[in-house]
Amino acid sequence: MKLIATYARVSTSHQKDQKTIKNQIDELRIHAAEKGYKIVREYADDGWSGTLLARPGLDQLRNDAKNKIFEAVLVSDPDRISRKSGYQLLVMEELMEAEIELIFLKISSPKDDDERIMFGFRGLFADYEKNKIRERFRLGKNRKVREGHILTSQASYGHRYIPNVMQAGKVVEHGHYIIEPEEAKNLNNIFNWIDQEGLTLRH
Repeated sequence: MKLIATYARVSTSHQKDQKTIKNQIDELRIHAAEKGYKIVREYADDGWSGTLLARPGLDQLRNDAKNKIFEAVLVSDPDRISRKSGYQLLVMEELMEAEIELIFLKISSPKDDDERIMFGFRGLFADYEKNKIRERFRLGKNRKVREGHILTSQASYGHRYIPNVMQAGKVVEHGHYIIEPEEAKNLNNIFNWIDQEGLTLRH
């Protein structure tokens, strides 16, 4: 029976709320049971970005790998290790040097230098796609601002957000902020106390 560790990661608070880390862990457990693997340690980083290599769960896995606690590491896909191909290859190299197999659920793990080169190209294309999506998102936000849209409905203290006015499925008046008189009066008082009267939190 092969002794393995599992590693799971999700990045955003939205994913955490949907408990996708649990779904990911359950998927790894099911696969391990089907293959007859024995899970001796489970590692997870819940709410950590894949662009960072320094993560508590992954750091612990890398340290334990040196002590040969397990024979293989089971991961859903390379992106769970990192969103950066260089970091993926770094962790993979560390595990190989420790004679620990890296097993992915969704793709085959590279077995030789040629496959590792192709694996690196795959990571580069993934980085390109991610950057392209990020740039489209940025340009989209800029366009919305130029068209008069407000990107967040969370009003700061002293203001209230008025949502879009819709007619026949179209926006006839964009969402906007209006001043809250009572809160605005409080802000004016605070400004005067600090700027005009020189008061502090203690006086």
